[in-house]
Amino acid sequence: MNQMNNNLLNISREDLLALEGDKFEEHIANFLVPRFSNTSLNVLSTNPIRFEKEYICGIRDSLKTAALCVGDATHKCAETYFRNIKEGLEPTTYEEFIVQGTAIIKGIPQQKLYIAKKNTYEEQVNSIIKDFSKCAKSFFEEKTIYEFDEILEVEEYNETFVSIDRDVEGKIKVLNVPIPLACKIDFVSKKDKKITIWDHKSKTSAFTKPTERKVSYGKQAFLMMKDFETRTGLTVDEIVFVEIKGPRNADKSPQLEKTVFIADNAFRKLYSALLYQEIISFIEAVSDPHREFEIRKDMYMTEDEALEFWIASRMPSDMSSFIPPRKGSAMEKRLKSNLKRNLKLANFNLEAYRDHQKKVIIPNYSKMKPRERIEFALQNHGAMVTVDHVINGASVDVYLLIPDPTTTVTSIKKREKELALALGVSAVRVALDLFEYESKYYLKVEVAKNGDRQFFDYEEAQIIDGKIPVGVGVDGNQVYWDPLNPSTPHVLVCGSTGSGKSIFLESLGSLLREAYEDSQIIVLDPKMLLGDALKSVADEVYSDISNIETYMGCLLDEMEQLIKGRVTGKKMFIIFDEFADAYDNARTGEDLKIKHVQTGARGGMKSITIGVDKSLQKVNRMILQKGRSAGIHMIMATQRASSKIISGDAKANLTVQIAFKLQKEIDSRVVIDETGAEALLGKGDGLMRSPDYPGLIRFQAFKNKSCI
Repeated sequence: MNQMNNNLLNISREDLLALEGDKFEEHIANFLVPRFSNTSLNVLSTNPIRFEKEYICGIRDSLKTAALCVGDATHKCAETYFRNIKEGLEPTTYEEFIVQGTAIIKGIPQQKLYIAKKNTYEEQVNSIIKDFSKCAKSFFEEKTIYEFDEILEVEEYNETFVSIDRDVEGKIKVLNVPIPLACKIDFVSKKDKKITIWDHKSKTSAFTKPTERKVSYGKQAFLMMKDFETRTGLTVDEIVFVEIKGPRNADKSPQLEKTVFIADNAFRKLYSALLYQEIISFIEAVSDPHREFEIRKDMYMTEDEALEFWIASRMPSDMSSFIPPRKGSAMEKRLKSNLKRNLKLANFNLEAYRDHQKKVIIPNYSKMKPRERIEFALQNHGAMVTVDHVINGASVDVYLLIPDPTTTVTSIKKREKELALALGVSAVRVALDLFEYESKYYLKVEVAKNGDRQFFDYEEAQIIDGKIPVGVGVDGNQVYWDPLNPSTPHVLVCGSTGSGKSIFLESLGSLLREAYEDSQIIVLDPKMLLGDALKSVADEVYSDISNIETYMGCLLDEMEQLIKGRVTGKKMFIIFDEFADAYDNARTGEDLKIKHVQTGARGGMKSITIGVDKSLQKVNRMILQKGRSAGIHMIMATQRASSKIISGDAKANLTVQIAFKLQKEIDSRVVIDETGAEALLGKGDGLMRSPDYPGLIRFQAFKNKSCI
């Protein structure tokens, strides 16, 4: 931001309040607009080109929709109703309400009204009057929802200099907004010394969703509160929005619905934080005479209308009619800036322009800290959160969130890609399991580090009471697998190429040998991908599929004998890499039959079946089911996350499930029962589910230097 903008943002409140007459006009001339409001903030963030057209150029030529006409009529009639009460007069009757609203609707010029297809002007007006009458009926049937002893003001328009403060790392930062807030409050009441601001909104269809109200209504509520408190010196206790619904509810539920914001410290802190950066971005936009506003479309402006305005407002012959200059002002500078551009519209390339306009003016993430980006990005999608703590991890930084009571975890989870874009990182994972930190529970957002990851050699691993460290968690503590725990005898490991699965297995083998010196470590490596580091600590290594089948068959027999004799054998760890490929290549069907050749009655030879071998998959399943009793522990690893291979029955015995980076969300669900592994970073970045831990644990696996 340039020096002038800095000066405008740093002006003191005393200097702002001292601005009068020519000094005020001279100050306001520094901006493209003379005031701001809740509506103008929203328009700039949702459709910048419409903001330029309506607020900078002052062109309001959008047609009025039926819903907008109903809202205006209901609003003006309600104003009359409450103003009469304030002035001690009789409130308007239902019949007077209808007459006033009908006159307002019939007074809308035909050229200003949006007329639905197949409707004439008269038919459209009659349809609007019908919808208005429904809202009026709802209002009078349930008007007792408005509770007050006296009305302090009704529909008073004011322009007020306000201040917004924000707590930044324990220090209060105050923004004295350099242009006034334009605000018109429906009415303010008092009951039992409690001051309430009221705002009513008509609805021609369904009520607004509660999650949407929290964002849009909350910001409006805060600004109305700031306006009233700044002007009067009184303290607002609550802000109430009343939605007046015309169409009757089938379940006969109320037609008027209240949304109440209690103006306590939590409310003030939350919405002050939300609006702080948004208002700064607004001031930056309207104090820059050279600002280009992005072309978008919305329900009030099509893309063609936006483009037509953009071209026309930059034509040298028409510019002055779109931007009326004020001498020495930002508007005059903008006109000169546009004239210098002097577009050659004959050679205008629309596609090139659209590519150029991809820069988003709001939000200005470059000026925000990561925790602010998270809060702002989620708020823009209706999810209200506060980032309470940040933990710097090895592969990821962890942000601990407190969601607003109306914000669901799933509404945050589905915004992972938007969060990644806002933070400028490759991946973000929102954990579904709550995370305990300092005796409180939080929603955890894991944000990938950009190029400054930390790796750990297995020599840093600390074996404790036979527990095998698999890596370092995001909180800096080591994550363990306990083979001695009856609930965690076996491990499932899954990861695609480059995920770090093989190096993890080799490091795991070294740690097992160190922890259990007298144990047997058997490596089954059908694809011959594991390195010498693991084979050097193994007692036996089998790669040929027939040898693997023979060994596992013998192991099953040995296990059965030990169990029958109630004897626990020498502790044994079987590291079975790429077991899915072994299953594919092992004998099945007819090949499992045990044949015996014998001589027939006439001297001929014939083959008879005298038994059937168990398939490799069945042998494995039986060892997984009973192996713990015989001191056998299986580490089953594969690249292929197939539900046919990793079935529910298999996972019932493979209670420790480790997923390194996988290709698809469905692969992640197969291994750890939820998404997340597809967003991992590779090179040992993993997720583990274990009965020893609540929920999924993210960790950076140990590596063995001799493995690489």
